[in-house]
Amino acid sequence: MVYKVLFFDEVRQDIKEAKNWYQSQLKGLEKRFAEDIKIAISRWKERPAVHTIRYKNIRIAHPDVFP
Repeated sequence: MVYKVLFFDEVRQDIKEAKNWYQSQLKGLEKRFAEDIKIAISRWKERPAVHTIRYKNIRIAHPDVFP
């Protein structure tokens, strides 16, 4: 089965705000955060069934390092 990946605008905004916050904590940390997010999304796209359904048909992937 092929899944379509959709992001709510709120998700994009949350990621942007988190990147800004991590950058304010330590220069370059936002890059590590962004990479961890990309890895989590890639894993989710490869094996979506591994992630439990949280709401109706919405699955959520969490990054390894960053909360």
